[in-house]
Amino acid sequence: MQSIMCLLAQVVDQALEAEKNGEEFDVRAATSMMEENPEQKLLVECNQLAVDIDNEIVVIHNFIRDKYRIKFPELESLIIKK
Repeated sequence: MQSIMCLLAQVVDQALEAEKNGEEFDVRAATSMMEENPEQKLLVECNQLAVDIDNEIVVIHNFIRDKYRIKFPELESLIIKK
């Protein structure tokens, strides 16, 4: 199993070689090689999980803000926004 960095280095080398020879580089073929890599799949899944967690934090923040706005009006000024 090749590491993702080795695959990336191969893709870059192929692109540079194609450019040097005046050929067109097939990006889809090169990226399909990386997409088959289990490390790449794990990275993509972890990235999606981080996005999902961030979205849930926003939902919870909005719920708490809306729930306590009337009882605690200064709460929003105390919480630092991103």
